[in-house]
This record gives sequence, structure tokens and C-alpha cells, in this order.
Amino acid sequence: MKTRNEKLTAGSFGQWRRFLVVVLFVAGNAIGASVLGLPIVMRSAGFVPACAACLLMSLVMAYAELLLARLFMESGASDLPGMFKTKLGPLGAALFNCSYFVLFFCLLVAYWAGTRAIFGAFSLGNAALWLTICAIACCLIFDFRAAGPINTLLTVGLLLSFACLGLKTFACHGGNLMETINFRAAAAALPIVICSYCFHGAIPLICHQLNCDRKMIGAAVICGIFFPLMFNLCILFVGFRVLSASDLAEGAANGWPLFVALANKLSAKSFFLLGNLFSIFAILSSLVGVTTTMKGAVADICGSRKKTSAFIEFAVILLLPLSVAIYCPKIFISTLEFSGGILSNLMVGILPLAALIRAKAMNWKYALLLALFVNIFCLELAKLIAH
Repeated sequence: MKTRNEKLTAGSFGQWRRFLVVVLFVAGNAIGASVLGLPIVMRSAGFVPACAACLLMSLVMAYAELLLARLFMESGASDLPGMFKTKLGPLGAALFNCSYFVLFFCLLVAYWAGTRAIFGAFSLGNAALWLTICAIACCLIFDFRAAGPINTLLTVGLLLSFACLGLKTFACHGGNLMETINFRAAAAALPIVICSYCFHGAIPLICHQLNCDRKMIGAAVICGIFFPLMFNLCILFVGFRVLSASDLAEGAANGWPLFVALANKLSAKSFFLLGNLFSIFAILSSLVGVTTTMKGAVADICGSRKKTSAFIEFAVILLLPLSVAIYCPKIFISTLEFSGGILSNLMVGILPLAALIRAKAMNWKYALLLALFVNIFCLELAKLIAH
């Protein structure tokens, strides 16, 4: 991403305030996919295996994101395509650019589909959708100057609504936390888990906003993993406690975000409003974060085409994903699985580790990491080819 789209005005934030804004931006960018999709795809695994998978992958992804941040700072590049060109040459940069663009486009399609499904539960859903489109347009026009404050407000709202939601959950029953225990099924749902921890597109933003301070960058990355981990575990508890296996299966069949399934089951209870408010905050924070990151990706790919950049940004980042989501309303879950299992896996795992191999800096820990990412990538690619 271009640094011109990322840097805040000098002196506008104190060091720790800037750190907090970056952490909330990263957390909001990561949380939406897992919170709204994970219990649905983990229905065959059960609560305990799902929690175990989330804990394991949080360690794996923290290691991978820290590696990516280190490589970025070592390269001296201003964006991720430049980093991969330095580390892997033109072919590596081209492969990354293609994956980079398709990944964020798919995520935008998924989030717009989820946003439309969630707003459908409210009588003012159409008006809310238009307000969201306007907010995303502001993020495209004003970059992080608009996206940072908007996402901070959304993430604070997300935290508060989730706290109230957790308290309400204890009064709701319907599922059984120990009904299913299938660790093999949890492995099949790892693409969604990977997707939930992937904020690699924000690594340049983290480094630039924190002035390449390694300690603060490391802390921001760890916080960026910790927030979605906590939300993953809590939302798994909510989903499996309230919804039965048949409820979750219905959600999977229709490609619903979690709280659409919850709303259908608990529409007569006060849980409905809290659940949907939290769901709206979660998915909008991700939508804002991914939109801002996608703008940087488009700017990198288009290069110096300044005359057409504004048109391309609105067409590719706003209009096309929204149109696909409206045309294919049940695409939420399948798009997230593709994004996490193939594209995110390649970008945050395989390509950075390939850079280590080329630099002859591979050790046994990174070799295990590479084996895991390649295995998941191959399984998901085989599944995609089979379909």
C-alpha cells in the first residue's frame, strides 16, 4: 500500500494513542470473518475441537504475521508488492499482486453479502445499507483519515455490544456445548480460522504508523491476534450454547452469517437486538478495514495511472463487490473459505516462507510452518477442483 494513503499528520496523535488506533483498526479488520462464519463451519466439529483449532492457529498465525512484519522492515519497501519484488523477484511480486487483489475482492464480496443479510433483519435495513455505502465512499475518498476514526468507533461499539451479548447468552439455551466432538472435522474448517487471523494487508500500515518501532509493531501484531482469538472463543460459546446442530446446519445451507441464524431462532427475545447490533458492528468494522486495504492494493497495481485511479477505486472496490453480493446473496461462507484456505494461506504463509528459503534463512520451526500451510493449501485446492 502507498505510504501516502497511510501516514497520519505528524504530531496529530501521541505514541500510545496512535498505537491504540492501529490496534483497533487491525482488530476490527480481522474480527468480522471468524465471528460471523466460524460457528457455522465448525458445526460438524463441535465446541471443544473448534476452540482447540482457534488456539493452535492463533500461535501459528502470530508467528507468520511477525515474520511478515520483519521481512517488510528488512526490505525497506513502502508496500507489500515492493517487499515481495525485493525478496522473490518479479515473478514472486506478480504472484503476490494477483493473490493480493483477488483476496481483498473476495473478502469485500463476502462482507457485503453478510451486511445485506444482517440488515435484512431490520425494518430500516435498506436505509442502513445506503448509509454504509456512503461511509465506505468516505473511506475511499479520505483514506485512513476517515477509516481510522470510523473503525475505532465501530470496534468500540463491537466490544460494548459483545459484552452485553455475553451476559444475555447465559439466559438462552437451545444447543449443547458437548453434543459433538470431532477433531478431524475441525481440521476441515481451518480456512475460516486462518481468514480470521489474517491482517497481513495492514502490515505496512502498522509499520508506517508506528514508525518502524519493532517493539510496538510486535505488540500490535500480538494484539491483532489476541482480539480475534478472544472473539472466536466467545462467539463459539454463544453459537453452540444457543443453536442446535440442525440450526447451524440450516445456516450453512443458506450461507448465513451466524447472527442471521440466531435472529431466526430468537426473534421473540431481547437477544435479537443485541445479536444483530454486535453483528453489524463486527461486519462493518471488517468492511471498513478491508476497503482501506483494498484501496492501497489497487493503487499499487495501477501504478501511476492517476487520471483513472478514482474511477477504478470506486468501480473495483465499491460497485463490483456490492453487485456480486446482491446477485449471489448466499456466497458469504464459501467466499471466506476460498479467501482463507487458498489466498490468505499463500500470501501470509507460503510466499513469505519462500522468501526465507531463497535467503537461506529457513530453520526447523519455519519448515514446520511451511508444511502446515502447504498441506492446507493443497487440500483446499483439491476441494476447489473437485467442485
